[in-house]
Amino acid sequence: MDTSMYDLCGSVGEEVQSPSHYTLNFSGTAAASIQPIDFIMSYDLPFAEGNVVKYVSRHLRKGGAKSLLKAVEYLQFILEKTYGIKTAFTTMD
Repeated sequence: MDTSMYDLCGSVGEEVQSPSHYTLNFSGTAAASIQPIDFIMSYDLPFAEGNVVKYVSRHLRKGGAKSLLKAVEYLQFILEKTYGIKTAFTTMD
């Protein structure tokens, strides 16, 4: 990886590479942490499913209810496109 941009950004580069609001930690230990992108890539998740993981994993640290509503929108998309199910739930705009 070309690190020139990272070097220019200094500490901001680390936040871009591994933003804390995207770290999944199920056991409370740093060793158990995983970035959602790593999880998504490991399980070869499609775009919409990957976004569900992303938005749900960050809602407590970034976005709050808005992040969860975005996840719901992606879930509705998956339900409609994959299973032909239209849902009545609408998000707050």
